[in-house]
Amino acid sequence: MMVNGEMYLLQEKKRGKALDSVANFHLQNGAMIERINWMADRSEKGLNQSAGIMVNYVYRLGHIEEYAQSYFSTGNIHASDDVRRYVELSKEREAKTD
Repeated sequence: MMVNGEMYLLQEKKRGKALDSVANFHLQNGAMIERINWMADRSEKGLNQSAGIMVNYVYRLGHIEEYAQSYFSTGNIHASDDVRRYVELSKEREAKTD
């Protein structure tokens, strides 16, 4: 489930921008995806909307304009090394099982 959530946030796009409206808001304003938290929202609404997954967005003062411009012009989604590493490892595992 976590891999699906991370891939959804990093790769699923509409018109070149993040499909998730909350992600799109933060990314347009220069944030990066720092961490994805499993079962962080156990409310009925949280479980129904996102399987309980919540995201931490970080605004790095020295990079806000750069990240916002990059997202606006190319759709590039900035994410922490940990988030990207987790997605890559998951893709490798999936490839081995195919």
